[in-house]
Amino acid sequence: MDKTVKSRLEKLNDSKFITLFYFAFFYAFILIYLRLVTTTSTSWAVNEATYTHHLVDYSFGFCTKFLAGAIYHIFFKEVIVEQLNAYLTVLTLILFAAISFLLARAISAKEKGERKVLLLLFAFYLTGPCTFSMYVRQFGMLDFYWLIFAAVFFFIVDAKYLKFVAPLIYALTLLVHFSSIAVFIILYSLVLLYEASSNANKSERVKYYIVFFASIAVAAGLFLYFLSNEKANLVYDLNAFDKEILRRNKYYETQDGAYYIYFRYALYDFFDRNGDGVNDFAYYPLEYFSPALAKVLPGGLGAALAKVLSQLSFNKTISQDADLVLYGNMFGALFALPVLVFCYMFFVHMVKTSRGVKRLVFLLSMLQFPVTFGIGVLSSVDYGRWVSHAFMMAFTFTLYVIIREKEQLEWAKMRLKRLPYWIYILYFPIYMTSQIVAYS
Repeated sequence: MDKTVKSRLEKLNDSKFITLFYFAFFYAFILIYLRLVTTTSTSWAVNEATYTHHLVDYSFGFCTKFLAGAIYHIFFKEVIVEQLNAYLTVLTLILFAAISFLLARAISAKEKGERKVLLLLFAFYLTGPCTFSMYVRQFGMLDFYWLIFAAVFFFIVDAKYLKFVAPLIYALTLLVHFSSIAVFIILYSLVLLYEASSNANKSERVKYYIVFFASIAVAAGLFLYFLSNEKANLVYDLNAFDKEILRRNKYYETQDGAYYIYFRYALYDFFDRNGDGVNDFAYYPLEYFSPALAKVLPGGLGAALAKVLSQLSFNKTISQDADLVLYGNMFGALFALPVLVFCYMFFVHMVKTSRGVKRLVFLLSMLQFPVTFGIGVLSSVDYGRWVSHAFMMAFTFTLYVIIREKEQLEWAKMRLKRLPYWIYILYFPIYMTSQIVAYS
């Protein structure tokens, strides 16, 4: 064989070139799929469905607003739709690049036979309901920014020194929205515990445990701080809120004033329970819900229960105009069930084959889905979105471990081989297109 040809073939087999090839492949795949989905379904740009008024700054309160929006506001004083869309599009393209790089790096490190298994799993991960595509399509919503910091987390988690930045990633994720305590914070913690429990090097294990406990301390402190200062979100009274929304609303074209109505009832109408335009946190005493329980429970416990019940009462006041979208999401989630079953088969397998702390990690991973979804149901009316969050975390952790351990990749290969090819040929197109159906 000619030396030049041989040299070129060797070069092509170099892992850097393989990584570059798969990076381009995944990047193109994500862009094309996203385009197909958004062409036939609801367009998620800057509008009433994307929390636009707090994409821009923290003026409505600091506890639950967008960090990325605050960065935008540093450079641009006023919201201009085209400008904000361009900014969000750039962030989206950067995120696609980060995700593509992580997947390419993972797959290029494997042998040819193993790559086929990962390609199949990544195809399910990047498409369909309750997966990565559900997040990136909603690039104006908080879920998207969670993904940005998750990509950074998975880049640093196995680095020699960068892993010590993990507490900062926890903090930034909570700054996007403190409800991430039930979503990505759980995922980060499972990954750190997994690394600590499975690392053969004792000094590395100690480092991971230090990072884990420091991150948990940061997350707990910030979450309690945000929760206890939640009232700081109500920096306007109802009248001032209405005035500001109307002022901002002139920059957006919405149908029937949906932008204005959506945010008024969802927050301020409930907290202005006296109807006088003055904010009042509507936490009712326990007697309001159950006089019998109020007589039995101690004061502190009764007050805590009353706060939870008041929050549930608040959720019920939120309009159900978006029910069709929510039910569409839940309908789409049905097609994700086989993948969730695969994840739980993997968790059970890991519990059986692991020992010590590692076994505990996978026992906890089995609780992640019901805990995340359960907290979402109790704290929100957006059930479809929370089942997507819960599913995404389970799938991500499953993929992470399969990528990290060669024997687990073999386990996945054997399980997937048991199904005939015609099952995938029938099922995958339905799985992939159900995302379009859910949002059409």
